[in-house]
Amino acid sequence: MYDDNEQLNNLKNTAQQSIKIATEIYKLANKIQEKEKISKLNAIDKARGEILNPDKDFVFTGQAADLRYFNKSSAMPIDFVENITDENLKSAVKDQFNMAARKGLVVIDPDSQMIAITDKGRAYISKNEFKKQALDSMIEVEKSLDRCVILDGVQNDLDVFRFTEKFNLSDIQNFGSSNKGNNVMSNFMDMAKKGLVNVDKKGVVTITDKGKELLANIGGKATTKAVGALGTIGACIVVVKKAVDVIKSASVTQQM
Repeated sequence: MYDDNEQLNNLKNTAQQSIKIATEIYKLANKIQEKEKISKLNAIDKARGEILNPDKDFVFTGQAADLRYFNKSSAMPIDFVENITDENLKSAVKDQFNMAARKGLVVIDPDSQMIAITDKGRAYISKNEFKKQALDSMIEVEKSLDRCVILDGVQNDLDVFRFTEKFNLSDIQNFGSSNKGNNVMSNFMDMAKKGLVNVDKKGVVTITDKGKELLANIGGKATTKAVGALGTIGACIVVVKKAVDVIKSASVTQQM
């Protein structure tokens, strides 16, 4: 994987970063111990947590944009990568960090089980070009993870309430014709007149008891779909679960 020079440079970088992080932890531990009057060991544990500051809600993309993790932290526990449940994503993330290590942007230290950013890496993620790339990557991830229900402008659109307690009419996204969007909006207003839903002054739609009775009888054929998987079908949709909620839900499941 590496020639002799690359191996030597990688070892130097690893040693330098390890020493740098350890020094920062030691300095902060001294301050914490003096201020909070706790044991040295507890102070070091607390300092380590504050300096490394692991972002447990971080969303991996399997692209170079994953280096944005280091905007908030000096190092990442290797376990964060190993615990990714999607094997394809995990493999892509590993490839990206190995590539970043070869470029000298990060060091992967098996002894401390940490991935640390170098000064060269810090300069790289500070560039506007990288920030734009990271933003574009996250937009694509959100499209693939946001869950939505397709609306058809008919009574069966009550199915949306199988997945959410309420939504705002302004949240309806129309990727089809203007007529389709108008039909969907009109349908919810008609259902409001029939007492199936309530629409408040802010446009928030909730289902009524009468609507729940009808919902129980119409079968429920709707399913949530990934927004990014809709392609160009011209759908009219409402997002019922944002990507961040999908991710947090998955994280809770993994911890249990």
